[in-house]
Amino acid sequence: SIGISAYNEEKNIGKLLVSLKGQFEKFIYIGEILVFSDGSTDKTVEVAKKISDTRIHVIDDTYRQGKPYRLNQLFHRASGEIIVLFDADYIPTTRDTVERICSPFRSRAFRGLSGGRKKAIRPQSLTGIGMTNVFHSFDIVRNNLRSGNNLYSFLSGVTALHRDFATQLTLPLYSLCYDNHIYLE
Repeated sequence: SIGISAYNEEKNIGKLLVSLKGQFEKFIYIGEILVFSDGSTDKTVEVAKKISDTRIHVIDDTYRQGKPYRLNQLFHRASGEIIVLFDADYIPTTRDTVERICSPFRSRAFRGLSGGRKKAIRPQSLTGIGMTNVFHSFDIVRNNLRSGNNLYSFLSGVTALHRDFATQLTLPLYSLCYDNHIYLE
C-alpha cells in the first residue's frame, strides 16, 4: 500500500501520482494508493481524482486534522503487508524507488521500517537557494554523525513500514516530530 497525506498540494499531487503509477513492480505489488486530503482548500482532491488508475483512492476530509492524524488513519486503512508513505511534495527520482525502499522487507524476518533520502531540486529563487544550502549543510552533519546511524538521518519523504509495525503505532496528534516518533518506536 502507498499512502499520502496531502494538504493543499495541487501543484505536485498529480506529478507524484503519475510517477507512482509508473513504478516498477518486479519484486513488489502496488495494490493501492491512498491519498488522504487533510482539509485541502485548493484543488488537491480534484487533481488527484483526475489521475486515472483503479488503485488510487482519494479520501477527502474537509476538516483539517494534521498529518499525524491522517497517518494514524492510513496505518489502519491500508491493506498491504508493507505501507509506503510519501510526502505529497515528493517526487521519486527513479522508477524503482518503491522497490528499493521495500527491499529490506524481502527478508521475511524484517518487521521494521526503511527510509529514503530527500534530494532538493535546483531552486529558482534566492530563498530557495538559501534553504537548499541549509539542507545540504544539515545533510553533511547528519551523514557524519555516527556514520549516518542517528535520529537525524531518518527523514520523511518516503518511508516504508511493515503493516505489523504500523498498526501498533499511534502518532501524537499535535506533534511536529512524527518522523522522529516513528523512528524511536
